[in-house]
Amino acid sequence: MVQTTNIPVVIAHFGNQPEYLKYALEAAAQWNQDVIFIGDDGNKNAWANHWSISGVTIPKWVEFENSYIKLSNYPEHYEKAILFRLFVMDYWLQTAAVNGAFLIDIAILNENGTEGRRGTAPIFSSEKFLFENQVGLL
Repeated sequence: MVQTTNIPVVIAHFGNQPEYLKYALEAAAQWNQDVIFIGDDGNKNAWANHWSISGVTIPKWVEFENSYIKLSNYPEHYEKAILFRLFVMDYWLQTAAVNGAFLIDIAILNENGTEGRRGTAPIFSSEKFLFENQVGLL
């Protein structure tokens, strides 16, 4: 069980450990002392407070995948990755006995809005940044 009195910030990323993941986690920690990284064995060393989905079966995701029909123009692997995070988050909230959390996309914490350069962005410093460059879930 995750012990916290705050609403934790959750970052979920699976499959690898890109350099910008570190910047996203560090940026989130500047704003909240409870940063939980949900990942897998491929990135288990990225953050001390890591919850791995490796070897975990998420029944709701299995049910969803069995009925999923691709209707968008996005590549299927990209679309499923975005949706998978939501199911993982739901599962984590239930199994970790956490009442709420703030799920944030690592792209929001890394994109500084200028010509696609990466770096720790000053999130929460302006409303313009939060909404204009939003890529996924905030």
